[in-house]
Amino acid sequence: MLMLEDRSEQIKGLKFLFLTLAGAGAIYFLILPLMLPILQEITARISSAFLNVLGVSSRFFAGSPPQVSFNGTKALIEPLCAGDIEISFLVAAILATADRRWRKRIFGAITSFFSVFLVLNPLRISLTLAGGTWFGFKALVFLHSVLFRITLLVSVLGVYAVWYLHPFITKKYKEGSR
Repeated sequence: MLMLEDRSEQIKGLKFLFLTLAGAGAIYFLILPLMLPILQEITARISSAFLNVLGVSSRFFAGSPPQVSFNGTKALIEPLCAGDIEISFLVAAILATADRRWRKRIFGAITSFFSVFLVLNPLRISLTLAGGTWFGFKALVFLHSVLFRITLLVSVLGVYAVWYLHPFITKKYKEGSR
């Protein structure tokens, strides 16, 4: 069992946890509500485009919430589909990472927001909907209920890990090439 003997490390961990939770709450309740309708619409538009690239004919429909229509089915792009909770936690965790300079944290928060919002989340939605088209309605229910959430969690953790570990990876690569 791993035990943190050093009290300062425990305090750092608790501070990170508190700042992440408080920051995610602030982003989720104060900032994202102002942006949510446009986030949903852009997510729906990009998801529809990705579906078409995957060979599944689809159309975007504006509304509240926006919809993606494919094979006679309409998928509503609700706030959770836009990744609002996940984006809140990802951005807050990056901003709460005290062992990185503020410039790197701000740059990381912005780039991670856009990578999840513009690429990973719409790709995840379109693959889920395409999977339902390819494998049937029961597969769509499973993909949406189980894999949809798992891939969202894995992608958010993956984006954080890439952002956090990037300096170590590039440093080791540069040292190994000498």
